Amino acid sequence: GISQSIEIAFSPLAVLPRGNALSSVFLFWLLVGLVAFLTFSIASNRSVVVKAWRGFLNESALSLAQKEASGFLGSTPYFLLYASFLLNAGAFIFLIARFLNPRDFNNIGFLVVCMLLSCLLFLSKHALLGFLAWLFPVGTEVRRYNFLVIIFNCVLGLFLVPFNFLVAFVQDYGGFLVFWTLGLAFVFYTYRSLRAAIIGRKFLSGHLFHFLLYLCAVEIAPVFIMVKLAILASK
Repeated sequence: GISQSIEIAFSPLAVLPRGNALSSVFLFWLLVGLVAFLTFSIASNRSVVVKAWRGFLNESALSLAQKEASGFLGSTPYFLLYASFLLNAGAFIFLIARFLNPRDFNNIGFLVVCMLLSCLLFLSKHALLGFLAWLFPVGTEVRRYNFLVIIFNCVLGLFLVPFNFLVAFVQDYGGFLVFWTLGLAFVFYTYRSLRAAIIGRKFLSGHLFHFLLYLCAVEIAPVFIMVKLAILASK
């Protein structure tokens, strides 16, 4: 009927590649390749992992890491770790959808879509932050927050690598591992939000509306969109 046609027309998952043709062997070697890329990223400058972890834990270490991450040589190791995070985040999105609906979302086309979606979501956020730094007189604080996001995602990427293997191949505890990893990501982003509030605390009183607008549009809305898509994928 008409209602069914409308539902199909507005289905956001209708355009996604469907199928169950991705073998476990291919997925295994893909994850091994992501481990190899992470190993290369760490080997390029091993001290960066320590600096990222310390910056994750306290503000003074974050400031020091930000000063040292200037220029091509200083920033490249962070960009490599960040690229590793983006790829592993895309793989994790794929694995969640694969766990919820293996019949439709276990194919290489959908895997590529998840990788591209991960890159688009996070890089768009950095582009927006760059625009805000140009538009408003908050360049120093935005650059610091931007680096905070990079540091946190680099650290989260280190945790995603082993959990992607577990989610992909430990079938008996797949549901537990998926929700445990999502819970870990939630803890990371909650902690990051607290650290971000410290950076922007002097603007909260005078620009509370703009802060809430940014929070809803950039931080909360993408999460709700991903949750909605996950619910649709499970049907």
